[in-house]
Amino acid sequence: MKCTFCGANDLEQGFLPNSVDVASHRQAHWVEGPVEHALFGGIKLRRRRRLPIAAFRCRKCSHLEFFADPEPDDE
Repeated sequence: MKCTFCGANDLEQGFLPNSVDVASHRQAHWVEGPVEHALFGGIKLRRRRRLPIAAFRCRKCSHLEFFADPEPDDE
């Protein structure tokens, strides 16, 4: 894959952890639709499509690229 910022062909794959609390880490997800806040300050996620986010970093310029994995996550 090519870096969209500098054009280098040296991207390394990684991921974004999404910390729920100190003891629990999960991969960050893209969620369809606008943000809807829940009653006690959380975010409503039920019945929304969620896709894990794949992250790539250019080894030359450190630019980050993010993509929603096309395979839905069953969390």
